[in-house]
Amino acid sequence: MDYARSIPASAVQRMVALPLADRCAVTTPILVLQFGVTVYQIVSQSCAQCLALFKHTNRVKQVGRQPSHVLYLMTFRVHIDIKRLARIALVCNAIKACCENGSGALGPGFVPPDRTSESEVVAKIRQILDDEVRPAVAMDGGDIVFADFRDGMVEVYMHGACSGCPSSTATLKFGIEARLREDLTRICEVERALFSGEPKLARYQFQTAVTADSYGGLEHRSSCALVCARDDLPRKGEAERSARYRGFLGLCSHEYFHLWNVKRITPEAFASSDLGTEAYTRDLWAYEGVTSYYDDYMLLRARCVTPQQYLDGVAETITRVGRTPGRHLQSLAESSFEAWTKFYQPDENLPNATVSYYGKGALAALALDLRLRRDSEASLDDVMRRLWADFGATGKPAPERALETAACQLSGLEDLPADFERWLRGTGELPLAELLADFGVKLEHEVDPKHPERSARLGLRLQPQRSELAGVVEDSPAQRAGLGGGDELVAIDGARLTAHNLDARLNRLRPGETAVLYYFRDHQLRETSITPEEPLADRCRLKLDEEADTTALERRAAWLGEAAA
Repeated sequence: MDYARSIPASAVQRMVALPLADRCAVTTPILVLQFGVTVYQIVSQSCAQCLALFKHTNRVKQVGRQPSHVLYLMTFRVHIDIKRLARIALVCNAIKACCENGSGALGPGFVPPDRTSESEVVAKIRQILDDEVRPAVAMDGGDIVFADFRDGMVEVYMHGACSGCPSSTATLKFGIEARLREDLTRICEVERALFSGEPKLARYQFQTAVTADSYGGLEHRSSCALVCARDDLPRKGEAERSARYRGFLGLCSHEYFHLWNVKRITPEAFASSDLGTEAYTRDLWAYEGVTSYYDDYMLLRARCVTPQQYLDGVAETITRVGRTPGRHLQSLAESSFEAWTKFYQPDENLPNATVSYYGKGALAALALDLRLRRDSEASLDDVMRRLWADFGATGKPAPERALETAACQLSGLEDLPADFERWLRGTGELPLAELLADFGVKLEHEVDPKHPERSARLGLRLQPQRSELAGVVEDSPAQRAGLGGGDELVAIDGARLTAHNLDARLNRLRPGETAVLYYFRDHQLRETSITPEEPLADRCRLKLDEEADTTALERRAAWLGEAAA
């Protein structure tokens, strides 16, 4: 059962992400206040199990009656042993006064905000509730929802749950589903806002198979089929979104964005296909790459990630693409066209010969968005809206280079076609450092402290948790030593190599010091000499530049939001 109760406005700012083990589906808080480290809740009823526990620890006291329910005051400590006694009597009268007339509980310093700034106050209250309080409550099967703000008072609807009740499994399931609904609703709302709420759908389904360790998705016109690992889902008691959960939200965001970009803004090559043979297009980067740019960007707009978390994700993509030698040999247009013959038929040499239209495509979309924002009145948002109006809303297939045409028309930049030639049909590096600097973001490179070759570079690509090679990097010590995919490393300088000690053994090597490596190939023992090189500073890091000029800060705020200003 849900209840509404008035709470002084500044009390919301003092609410915290509480450890909710003492809440249950029956014990429903109607008022929560924090004084120092002690939190007080007034509840209108309690299950027998919880009430007995609270009475046993002297942490419950009857403070009044409503027409149909007894009011109990339950007290517990934040970040302190739950069994320590709280001083209920010190604040009991103040809380009773607050319940009766809405005054006194916060002391004489509290002044209700002026009604002229009510909209700003409401926005702040909603943000605090949604970002700091609601996620923790939802993870225990409860909920807290903003209802109204008037005369300096906040009205909220609250519902509680706890793992100690017989329905703990059900409430945990409810908590996970509630957290997913909350986050996915945010993501869907910001993506639909980009396209002015079109198209109208009766419903959209995220059909997800939860397994031990899988990840991926496929878009459809009004749903998507997803697969994820159990550890990708939110976990009980986690107020913060874990990296794995953010990854799952990014997958959902990606497939939902395909509702527009692919399923309705569709390339002519796909629209004319009979689905019996492969369909080829040089614009696949514009559909998968642009969608990959927007998937995490929409998490930022939905406030599911912070600006720095978003930049960390971009940095990971820059690092991954930068570790792909094939980017010097294959352009994005070629990668798009050769997806069927190379990307979907991988071999050990794939990273040396190709580049991903997902990863580099996302970076090209980033470069385009920043270039448009810096040098014109347009952005990639405007380009996507134009594509929707011309093709998605009309059902007309999009011709080759439709995105390029729209970007040039909307921006009026005469040199933009030359950029497209370099970025899409050339194999040079994207000017990301320069563009990001103009938005108050620093791009730096360092040696990856977690990389297997952080001490000396060999150029090995290892199979996960094995001493077998998936391949070797182009023009590396390993390639010059004659190693290749499928080789099983067994010893180095006479010391045995295993999957467990491989990392430690490799990091004993020093640049310039030749080692003897033993390996099996086709069940035959072989020997080779390998001379490590200096480790590469190939890990990208992005961080907000606090010394950026005013123009860069204004651009950054427009791109990443006011939180990054």
